[in-house]
Amino acid sequence: MSFSETETRPVVVSPLNDPEMHYIYYEGDMMIQESDEKKVAMYTAKRWPHGRIPYIMENKFSDEERAAIARGMMILQERTCIRFLPKQASDHDYVLMKRGPGCAAHVGKIGGQQWVILGDGCYSLETVTHELMHSVGFIHEQSRPDRDEHVEIVWNNIKPNAKRNFKKHEFDYLADHGFPYDLMSVMHYRQYAFSKNRKPTIVPKRPVPYLRCRDKNRKHRDQIENKNNNDNGNNSEDGSDQSKPPNLDKNELIILIEKLYNLQGIASIKELNSYDDRNYYLRNYSNEEFVLKITNRDDTAREGLIESQNEMILFLHRNNFNVPYPLPNSIDGSLTVRRSLPFSTSSSTSTMSMKQLEQNKFAIRLFRYVSGTILAKVPMSRELLIDCGQYIARLSLTLQQFHNALLKKREFLWSLASIPELDGYIKFVSDSKRQELVRKCFDDFNQIFSRPKPCCLNADSDRIYCYLHGDLNEQNIIVQQDVNDGGKRNRIYGLIDFGDIFFGPRMFDLAIFLAYVMLLDSDDYQLDPIEQMPRFVIEGYSKLIQLNRNDLRQILICSRARLAQSLTLGAYTFTKQPDNQYLLTSARKGWSILERLNEYDSKYLINLWINTTDETNKFENEKEVEK
Repeated sequence: MSFSETETRPVVVSPLNDPEMHYIYYEGDMMIQESDEKKVAMYTAKRWPHGRIPYIMENKFSDEERAAIARGMMILQERTCIRFLPKQASDHDYVLMKRGPGCAAHVGKIGGQQWVILGDGCYSLETVTHELMHSVGFIHEQSRPDRDEHVEIVWNNIKPNAKRNFKKHEFDYLADHGFPYDLMSVMHYRQYAFSKNRKPTIVPKRPVPYLRCRDKNRKHRDQIENKNNNDNGNNSEDGSDQSKPPNLDKNELIILIEKLYNLQGIASIKELNSYDDRNYYLRNYSNEEFVLKITNRDDTAREGLIESQNEMILFLHRNNFNVPYPLPNSIDGSLTVRRSLPFSTSSSTSTMSMKQLEQNKFAIRLFRYVSGTILAKVPMSRELLIDCGQYIARLSLTLQQFHNALLKKREFLWSLASIPELDGYIKFVSDSKRQELVRKCFDDFNQIFSRPKPCCLNADSDRIYCYLHGDLNEQNIIVQQDVNDGGKRNRIYGLIDFGDIFFGPRMFDLAIFLAYVMLLDSDDYQLDPIEQMPRFVIEGYSKLIQLNRNDLRQILICSRARLAQSLTLGAYTFTKQPDNQYLLTSARKGWSILERLNEYDSKYLINLWINTTDETNKFENEKEVEK
């Protein structure tokens, strides 16, 4: 395995302080008696059956060290058929992960208990992977019989009592399995291994981009990569949104999940889309599916907000809505854990003050996964649009029975009720004409919905208020194929992401959905995104909640305002998270829809939306003709 496949930035190891170079072990870190060195081939030939390696990890490791070990395991599992699995009672042969001193491992399967030893300085991904590969059965690359064709061993620079570690194995004892010599292998000695004078002990005979440590020109690989990143404008943390949780690697996540939820045997981890949070899809070897949600720092710090979200989610779950409900943790049984992040050795929290640790806390929750396909990935049909409308109406009627005092006072920029507060963000829209369009949409909204009090909209006597999902978009609605219809029709199955819940006019959730549904495709049915797609949603909604022309006029204004809000805040947030392409999702089609929507006469468009009967008959007749 090349080093390039395991870690993007290798750790610089002092030539005189390499943890892999331990004098009591054969070749520095292989637990083989020197008298048995000719048995190396025999050890490596003893493969682990079916690539399955049972293991136990001592409890002497810190969380960060356990995360580093898990990361090394994950690298091998992703790139090979090897699987590291917790030891079962029936496993006679297994690996015991022991803490220090030095870094060493038995080579191949030796039978019974065998060790991987990791001490101080052994927790870079490079070193962990190196030792784990010994336990799989690999020996050092520079021990190959063809070594001298590729590198020069500088014997004069090697400490006298370490020269024995640079012996070559003969073809009789070692097979290369047809693979070429790999100067960049994680199993290759570093260039200064066992040096007595700070000079290289191994020099490549041909130029390579980088060695495991340094190349002949002493240019460290991370310097090359930093230059490439800077040339591409990818400066790491500059300009990022400091409220968003850090991006944890897979192995840190595994340790976190095991510690907080006692969830083991994770087979797959994938990060999901999110504006402000970190959402990770998890699947274990029993094919159980979960979502780990790490909420942004700002929302974590808002007293009672996370608990209010949990309360609404569980309320909907009890009312037969398919939502991802939170699971209790294994520490105290609560639904939310707050802890400081990052959870890694590369950004250790040990140097933070108590105040910094408190400010760096993020809310962590584990949810049951709602399976299916997001609405954005299926073609929109008339039936599916009607189904969406009915679903939204049923959601609103249910939430009218929900009560939460804290949510009733909640204010945040992404709330549709916060349109009056967004004037200062219009400048982040680059085009002046589009700035004027956004301003017009906001002004139209403000004429109808004012905010005389900080916490609530002006409530007309005929306007019904309730608690709202607040972000009914194409990414948050889950569909599945209807088995009762032979799998030919998609139906609404579930609802996710309750980060934007608030209290406001009931029509807001419908208006928000209409804004986003106009961005979707309907290739199969050739539905116009403005004239027809909202019409069928309204048709479905009206089966449960009646709407009059004045309602539709306000809904149209709200939908335009929502598109303008999404485009404006997306442009603003992109300045904080320039690498987050998800922020530009609505912008791809949003501007053209908003510009076209603004050209319509409101009364004409409302008439199209409300006169569904004639169009429905026309649609059905067209289908009969096609038959």
